[in-house]
Amino acid sequence: MREGITVCETDEEQELDGSKGSAHFVMKWNKSDKYQAYIKIIDLKKAAPKKGKKSAGDDTFDGVYRSQNEEWRAVLCMECRGLKPTNYHLGNDFIAKSTGGTEFEPCEFGMERDGGEWAEYDEEHDLSVVISQVQSRIREV
Repeated sequence: MREGITVCETDEEQELDGSKGSAHFVMKWNKSDKYQAYIKIIDLKKAAPKKGKKSAGDDTFDGVYRSQNEEWRAVLCMECRGLKPTNYHLGNDFIAKSTGGTEFEPCEFGMERDGGEWAEYDEEHDLSVVISQVQSRIREV
């Protein structure tokens, strides 16, 4: 187990040994390991199957995971090889957008995995913008 790892899509990608590929986070569990474990952040638009196509299980994905009784908005997609994330902390650098189209950046949500609240006011469109009661999960597909 490794703790305190930070992975960000704005980080420069590192080359993978013996491959033409690269990743945002690269490590070896032991110095003698032949293969590297890595995390590569994937653009959500590229990760989504074409319209009408199924993803893992019976869920569909077009930016929102939809299954029988729940909806989840995808905020991050990662390709992970040789390791498995088990927990995470949401960072402070994300953009919120009101239904009127005004963007607020960077939002300082700064919360642990579940909970937290962020609020702002869109004066141009006379709208309250609130993010609250956030729940999150790590999902393998």
